Amino acid sequence: MPFLDAVLKNNIRLFDYESITLDGLRNGSRLVSFGTLCGNVGMINTLRGLGERFLSLGYSTPFLGISSAYMYPTLKTAKAAVDALAKEIAKNGLPAPITPLTFVFTGNGRASLGAQEIFKLLPHEFVKPSDLPTLAHRWHQPDKGNARFKVYGCVVEEEDMVARRHDADERKQQHGDAAKASTSWTTNTFDRREYHAHPELYVPTFHERIAPFANVIINATYWDRRYPRLLTNRQAQALLGDQRNARESHQTTPGSLAGTHGLLAVSDISCDIDGSVQFLSRTSTIDRPFYVYDAFRHHAHDGVDGEGVLMMGIEQLASELPRESTRSFSSALLNFAADLAFSDGTKPFEQQSRELPTSLSGACIAAHNELTPNYKYIERMRRELARSKVRPAATLDNTDAVSTTILLQGHLFDTGLINRALDKVELYNGSFDIRECMVRPNMPAQHLKSTSSAVVVLEAPSRSDLDALLADLRNLVRDTPAAEATITELESFD
Repeated sequence: MPFLDAVLKNNIRLFDYESITLDGLRNGSRLVSFGTLCGNVGMINTLRGLGERFLSLGYSTPFLGISSAYMYPTLKTAKAAVDALAKEIAKNGLPAPITPLTFVFTGNGRASLGAQEIFKLLPHEFVKPSDLPTLAHRWHQPDKGNARFKVYGCVVEEEDMVARRHDADERKQQHGDAAKASTSWTTNTFDRREYHAHPELYVPTFHERIAPFANVIINATYWDRRYPRLLTNRQAQALLGDQRNARESHQTTPGSLAGTHGLLAVSDISCDIDGSVQFLSRTSTIDRPFYVYDAFRHHAHDGVDGEGVLMMGIEQLASELPRESTRSFSSALLNFAADLAFSDGTKPFEQQSRELPTSLSGACIAAHNELTPNYKYIERMRRELARSKVRPAATLDNTDAVSTTILLQGHLFDTGLINRALDKVELYNGSFDIRECMVRPNMPAQHLKSTSSAVVVLEAPSRSDLDALLADLRNLVRDTPAAEATITELESFD
C-alpha cells in the first residue's frame, strides 16, 4: 500500500469517501457514492450491446439505435434515445424469435436501481421470480400476444439466489434433478442475518432457479469469497449446454430454455473479476465495452460475434457521464465541506472526532502520521498478508500435498487469533494464502467491536497432516472464547 505509506509518512489527514455513512455506522447507508449513475450507464451500454449482439445473430432490432453512454453529451439526451427506442418497440415490436425478452436484476441497491431506472423507460412488465418459468416458455407459442411489444424485468434478491443447505438437500432427495425446474422453494427458510453471519450454511441456487429463464443478467450485488457465487464456470457451461441442446432439438423442457437464444448477455456493474460471475474473466473498456465468453472452450474474445455470452464489465462506468457524475458527487460532498474546512487537523484526533460530524469522524483513516483508532486493524492485517506472501499456498514440493479452504470469522485481530492460527500452519510445515480478508473498523461511539473474516487456503504435506492441522485450529478457536470465532471448511462451488 504505497499510497497509505506516503499518507502516514507525510502527516496527511485521510478521509475515505466510501466510508462516509449515515451516523458513521459501519453498515450505514453511504452518503457519497456513484452507484446510481453506474447503474444508469451500465444499462444504457447493455442496450447497445444487445443491438449489436442480436445483429450478429441475424436479427435487426430497435436496440441498434442506442449508443454507449459516453457518446451522449448528457444523461438527458441518453434517456431521450432510450425513449425513442421505447416508442419503436411499442409500435413495431421485437422479432418474434427473441421474445419474450427477459432482464434479471440482482439486488436492489443504488446500482441496480439506477439500471432499473433506464429499463423502466422501455415498455415493460416486472414479474416475480416464481413467474419466470411460465414467462420463458411463452416463446414457442404461435400467438405471443403483446410479448413482442415490451420487455420483461425481474428483480432477484439474496433469498432467490441461495437456499439453506438443509432445504436444498431435502429437495434434491425428494425431486432429484427435477428440483431445479421448480421455483416454488416453499421450504427455503432464508434468514438474511444468518446468511450474512454464516454464509457457509447456504448453497447457491441462482443457476437452477433464475438463470435458466434469463436472457440478460444485470449483476449489481455485493459479493466476496465467503458467499456462494451467482454463476460459476461449470454452471454456465451446463446451463448453456442445456439451452444449446434444446435449440437444436427444438424442444422446451423445464429449466432448460429462456427464449430462443437463452442467456444472451451478462452486464456486471459490480465488475468483480473472477467474482460472483466467475466467467467475468477480465474487465472491458469504455472504447471496447464487450467481449464474448465461450463456456465450452473457457475462452473470451473481443467483440460481439461467435458462440457464447456477451459480457460487459467496465470499472469506470460513472466517468461515461462526467457532467452528471461530477455534479452528483460534488453535491453530496458539499454537505461536509464546511465541517472539513473549519476542522483543525492539528488537534489531537480524539478532540477532532468530537468536533466533526460522526459521518466524517468515522471515515477518517489517518491523522498525525498514524492510523486512527478505528482503522488500527489495517496494520495487523498488512502483517498477516505479508506472511501469506512469504509462505503462499501451492508452493510445497511434495506431490502428495493436499489443500483446503477455510473461513475464519470472529474478533480475529483484536485477540490475535489470526496470528496464532497462521503460526499453527507453519508448525505443521504447511503453507497458506489469505485469499480474502474482510475487516470493519470498531465503533467505540456505539460500544461495538466489529468481527472480521478471512478466507484462507491451507496446504499441508499430506492428508493426515491437513486433518491434524484442522483439528488443532478448531481447538484453538474453542480455547479463545474472547474471539467469539468460528472456523468452517468451505465447500467449493466453482
